[in-house]
Amino acid sequence: MFDCYWWFEGPPSNRHVLRDIVTMWSAEYPQDELAGLFYENNRKELAKGSDFPGACYRTRLHPHGVGVALGSWAALRDFQPCVYIGQNFTPILKSSAVKLTYVHDLMFLEHPEWFSLVERTYFRGGLFRAREITI
Repeated sequence: MFDCYWWFEGPPSNRHVLRDIVTMWSAEYPQDELAGLFYENNRKELAKGSDFPGACYRTRLHPHGVGVALGSWAALRDFQPCVYIGQNFTPILKSSAVKLTYVHDLMFLEHPEWFSLVERTYFRGGLFRAREITI
């Protein structure tokens, strides 16, 4: 299961990274059933039909961090993925899925002066459940 917040819109880098990961995963593991977690900002695009190569689940919770943290529970329960790959935020609910979260941009830590207190607080929330793993 993939966090598809950036599937249709947002910064080009986020869209490209997400689409490339999904494309490479589906090529490398063609036997896997894929699912994407989409958000309220994707509602119009989903209504037109999605080019995502799997099942589409949706949460109405926003912003993105809240949608992932709390809105992903139904999709995780219904789809029961082996792996959940997210962007910037990790689901806080229990699931048997291995949860992998990549953070696109940690610039707010290196240059806090570029961000408002609200933005820094929001981005820091994504690090709450993050753990560094070195392989």
